[in-house]
Amino acid sequence: MKILSKGCYKGSREYNDDIIGHDKDLYYVLDGSTAVFNDNKFYKTSDLYEYMKLLNKNIKDSGSILGGIKTGIVNSNGKLKGLEKYKEYELPTFTVGAIKEYEQDIDVYVLCDILITILYKDGRIGHFVDKRINGIKQRHRDRVQEIKAMDISSDEKDKLLLEAEQETRKNANAKGGFPVGSTNPASIDEGYILKLPKMTIKKILICSDGMYNWRNPEAIDEKFFDKDYLEKFVEEALKEEKRDDLSYMLLEV
Repeated sequence: MKILSKGCYKGSREYNDDIIGHDKDLYYVLDGSTAVFNDNKFYKTSDLYEYMKLLNKNIKDSGSILGGIKTGIVNSNGKLKGLEKYKEYELPTFTVGAIKEYEQDIDVYVLCDILITILYKDGRIGHFVDKRINGIKQRHRDRVQEIKAMDISSDEKDKLLLEAEQETRKNANAKGGFPVGSTNPASIDEGYILKLPKMTIKKILICSDGMYNWRNPEAIDEKFFDKDYLEKFVEEALKEEKRDDLSYMLLEV
């Protein structure tokens, strides 16, 4: 498999918590979830930022798509002393999109809202994204609008907005909540894996929501598999003053 184009760009926030990488036949894009609890339990900079860097160093192709990511989590956890004192949702969380190439097949893996789009050799397009978080996202957006409409001080609004973010995060890997990658290696088991015959696939695009939110996922069509078009699209997206981290990887099979 060949990487035709890739990029990982920070958004309006201080840190870029996305990571992209590959090792042997494993290719991945991970999007770190903005910290809404104390983000300095282990580092003076940012626990999430530092943890994502650890993952990028430790995720390796171990022969299976789940095994490589889980081993990366276990090895990264070894750097966080006192991890067991905190609840899982207080610690770094992240979405995952990954591709594992085998001799005859390709595994496509998504956990939470990374998008993987496949261009098949017969011209068909396939979109793979985990939509289980969508209902919780909408409830959170509704709550944010309620808070913003309240006749209270800006300080009171900020307090309620943070509490709303924290309440949403408590649903991470909770019963009835949404699955997401975390410091618990077992969280990776909650993603979706699809095995596809390699001979049917032409190109693969993996991207974070900071890219595809410029369009809805289904609007990522065949034009995006053209390297020049894709890079021009990213160039325009990066001009936005307020935007999320943006990361992508375009692969040719």
